[in-house]
Amino acid sequence: VLPSNLTEIIDIYKEIPANIDLMSIDTDSYDAEIWLNLRGYRPNLVCIECNDEDRSLTEDFYELGNPHNSASVVYLNKVAEEKGYEFVCATACNAIYLEKDFAKCPTCGQLINLTQNFFERLRR
Repeated sequence: VLPSNLTEIIDIYKEIPANIDLMSIDTDSYDAEIWLNLRGYRPNLVCIECNDEDRSLTEDFYELGNPHNSASVVYLNKVAEEKGYEFVCATACNAIYLEKDFAKCPTCGQLINLTQNFFERLRR
């Protein structure tokens, strides 16, 4: 798998729907680029490896190709926004995002309120 060819690999398996329920991306450094290059598939929930340093929650960084430096949560939030996803939370080494249309209340159409997931509360 290259950072640019996940879509082509998934396309080989014709039975995989475009609206995958859950996609987990954990490749030890190329995660953000893989998600950026994914086309034609809209997972409802994305779990993606992020940098495990505390600064990941406050600093925007991504050093492409460095196997010891995954993207910061701040950087991944920008990728998520560009792709139409809402930040849910972060663990020690993963960030979780919900597709915005999937995150809408079926009755009123408003986004589910995810604001309780403040960065300061994520790493205790």
